[in-house]
Amino acid sequence: MEGESIDQNNDIKKEIARLTGADCEELWLVGQSKESALNSYIVSGEYPDFISGDTSLYEAGGITSFR
Repeated sequence: MEGESIDQNNDIKKEIARLTGADCEELWLVGQSKESALNSYIVSGEYPDFISGDTSLYEAGGITSFR
């Protein structure tokens, strides 16, 4: 996500940990656009476990449709 980093001890992070049993690392885009970050993931072929993206990830085969 583009924006400023938030407190590492935030409620959403705690809820993800509670539901999954795993801690997560949040990355905020500072000085990089969403499109640039997504393109970096697509080129590398490596993706984080949670990602907020757009159709470019699907079109590149990075994520699949769940139906």
